[in-house]
Amino acid sequence: MEVGAASKQSGPVEPLQRVAGRLLALAQQDWPVLTLAAVFMVSAALAELAIPVYVSRAIALATAASSSADGVAAFRAATQSLLALSLAFGLLSGARGTLFSVANQRLVCRLRERLFAALIKQPTEFFDNNDVGGLTSRLGADCAAVARAVCTNVNVLVRNLLQVLVGGVFLATLSPQLAFAAALASALLWLVTARYGRFSRRAARALQDATATCAARAPRRLRCRGMRLRCRPCWTST
Repeated sequence: MEVGAASKQSGPVEPLQRVAGRLLALAQQDWPVLTLAAVFMVSAALAELAIPVYVSRAIALATAASSSADGVAAFRAATQSLLALSLAFGLLSGARGTLFSVANQRLVCRLRERLFAALIKQPTEFFDNNDVGGLTSRLGADCAAVARAVCTNVNVLVRNLLQVLVGGVFLATLSPQLAFAAALASALLWLVTARYGRFSRRAARALQDATATCAARAPRRLRCRGMRLRCRPCWTST
């Protein structure tokens, strides 16, 4: 891992594909956890998509005003299926979140180990030109922010993409006109999301730089404040 003058200002922005490739290479060591989390994620997404179907079926059976044994049995089966799907969705979502959190923490530890190993190999002049507070901020906050890009953002991206694809196919079978309108709205939303994503990355980068700068300046300010407090009795005595 390369270490530059990161405590004062970040260097040039690397291509997103290159950064994502490095992160995925680091996350490959946790492939059993990520694979199991992906299975839970797909199952939870499918269960969430099936819940509205059984909700509408239960409502239709309840409003049909059929008091026959077949109508009551169908309504009971629909509500039981809805309850089972809701319970399965809750359990699968919890398992998915837990496994992705475990993978995220492991990736954070791995990033910090590699960054610390790169820092201790730097010459003495590197630490003379870079404040310790800024390096500590990079080692703490920045590694956690970078790791969230894999275990949180990728999780949300894949889950939403799966729901859009499966839900779009299901909606197209019900009403092609409504599916076309939803596709237009999704395309507009995608453009807005892409623009906001670029702004969010710039804002996060600026926030990390500002946090590192504050962490670098805080010890000097505290030392100056302590020197003033120690020198104040001398001033008052004179």
